[in-house]
Amino acid sequence: MPAIDILKLDTNEGLGYTADVHLLFAASGDLRNIVKTVASVPESSANKFSVDVNDRDFDIVSRNAILLLVAFVAESDVQAVDCMIHVWYSAMISRDHMELLCGPVRKLVEDVCSKITSKAPGTVLGKTWHFKSSSLRLVLTKEQWSLLLACFSVPESLTSDRAQQIRTSITMAHERRDHRDRALFTRPPMHRICATRFREDGVLLPFGQSRTPFNQPNPTLFRSEDWPMKDSADPLDGWTYADISGSSYGPATNDVYGKMHSYLRRLFADFHRRLSSLSVNFQLFNIDAQKLDAHLQDGTFARVEVSNISDNWCLGAASTVAHLGRFLQPSNINPHATLLTLFMNAVDEEMTSADELQSFNTELTKVLRYVPPIEISQSRYDPLALLRDAARDLVRDNDKYFERYMKKNKFNDIEQHFGVVAKEGHTIIDKWPLRLKKRPIEEGAKDEFRLLLASAHTGAERYVEWKRAA
Repeated sequence: MPAIDILKLDTNEGLGYTADVHLLFAASGDLRNIVKTVASVPESSANKFSVDVNDRDFDIVSRNAILLLVAFVAESDVQAVDCMIHVWYSAMISRDHMELLCGPVRKLVEDVCSKITSKAPGTVLGKTWHFKSSSLRLVLTKEQWSLLLACFSVPESLTSDRAQQIRTSITMAHERRDHRDRALFTRPPMHRICATRFREDGVLLPFGQSRTPFNQPNPTLFRSEDWPMKDSADPLDGWTYADISGSSYGPATNDVYGKMHSYLRRLFADFHRRLSSLSVNFQLFNIDAQKLDAHLQDGTFARVEVSNISDNWCLGAASTVAHLGRFLQPSNINPHATLLTLFMNAVDEEMTSADELQSFNTELTKVLRYVPPIEISQSRYDPLALLRDAARDLVRDNDKYFERYMKKNKFNDIEQHFGVVAKEGHTIIDKWPLRLKKRPIEEGAKDEFRLLLASAHTGAERYVEWKRAA
């Protein structure tokens, strides 16, 4: 899902709000929501911020910790931003990036490891680093601290050429060519070229910029002689395309990854400046979200964001609210305190074969208002026919399926049992943030349709905001 600002301070508590603000990202994934939220806080804000970030995947937590340390120890905005972008997204990084990682950043972790050698195995140890008005606290077991230290080096036998071969054996695998074609055929032709270039070299740069300095395998990704990501992993999926496409970039208007690079430079620079101008205290955990109550205090958070662990494949809505709704501030203290849950699979779960058949003609009629009619092809794999079928997801009436999902999963009982209320009017993020907003006859409607069709999203992604009951 694209990054969101989970605070929206100006339209919720208000710019005159001066109390301390506590934010919890209970299943954070990468840092995109954290970066977007902190970067969106006005520089003039007088609030103190605490940001608790948790994920049960150690690889995610370790990379998040390293990226935050880079942001804190870099000597300038330019150095911090450039290193963050490439450590985050690029398979190969430059010597300057490696020197920052393996110099001041590694030393901070190395100092911790040298002091805990006598601790018993399994001991949980926390370390707080202070930087001007902000800080970063990391809580790991003794063994995990050692694993974190190992993230600053790659296997001795891993050369740059070998690292690229390992990666392209996944991203450009011959046996996956049909999957690649299906991922590309909904995109504009120029975007296909950019996407293929990224699959080939794995460096997030403008299309025409030299890759020569990027000759060091990224140690936060190449921890072994394997590539840890799916071939479909794409940096574009984590950011709002409208923000990227609207980024000022010069004449190369179709260089979508170059535009993303430009957009991230500005966003990360804002984030880096906020770390200096505001008081932001981070705390990182690597535990199951259901166990956060052993580390955090109930009733203290202005926002709790949980990604899509509320989907039924993970905790489900009831368990998510039961374990994490408790952390919200009471409504008499902060009526804007909000728990954000994301349901990415609800519509797919509710749709039956009968639903598909019943809605086919209606959806096809809607699609043809965006896509020209096509001649009936004898091939079931005709690209235009596949395009039309893929587009049906974008025009589907998802509300009725989510209503069915809420009834089946007893959302009313959740409200009664756990002292929360689903907000009728959202104040942080639209209920359906990615659905088509324009009618087919409106100006820009077809462009909006094409952008959604070219993305990894369908418009069926549904947020529910919860608040504590009065």
